[in-house]
Amino acid sequence: VSPDTVSYNSVLKAWKEEDNPDKAYEFLQEMLLHQTDEVKVDVISLNTVILAFAKQGNYPQAEDLLRQMQDRDDLPDPDTVTFNSVLYAYCVSADASTAMQAESLLKEMMTPKSNVAVDTTSFNTVIFAWSQIADSETPSAARRAQELLEHMEQLSAAGNSNVDPDVYSYTTVIQAWARCGKATQSQKILNRMTARGLVPNRFT
Repeated sequence: VSPDTVSYNSVLKAWKEEDNPDKAYEFLQEMLLHQTDEVKVDVISLNTVILAFAKQGNYPQAEDLLRQMQDRDDLPDPDTVTFNSVLYAYCVSADASTAMQAESLLKEMMTPKSNVAVDTTSFNTVIFAWSQIADSETPSAARRAQELLEHMEQLSAAGNSNVDPDVYSYTTVIQAWARCGKATQSQKILNRMTARGLVPNRFT
């Protein structure tokens, strides 16, 4: 019995679950060196390693793999999951400057030349990044989170159901304004949420 792509991807997933992205990356390199008709590095292979780095907030490594996928002919093209995983890496990083970087990557996804689809998760992740740095001294972060929510509403109204804002979208913006001590702004977002027929949860 010979291993195939699924076999290798299962080992990559195991290293990810062990929170050991370096071992996952090392095994990915081994996979690249031993590709056959049965063993091919696919987008799942790359996404697994990217998510392993993302879980630890290692966005430089996560983004580097994304760029390799874009630039190298021997690697599959990135998909929405790839980009969302890198966005997640920005969010869990302790670096306060990553909200702007996350938004730049979101904008890259939305350019006409992009071959990936932006979805609700993409927006929610960047909104969360801004909400994390919102406070009484930086209300502009909460404002930016709200502007992204409004952009989601506009795209949804234009017929793009992939980016319909959900309870998490609104709750995260409510949280951003709450961190700034802006109860009135939080209430307005709650009103908009319920007007769309969404039911607040306990965290909201």
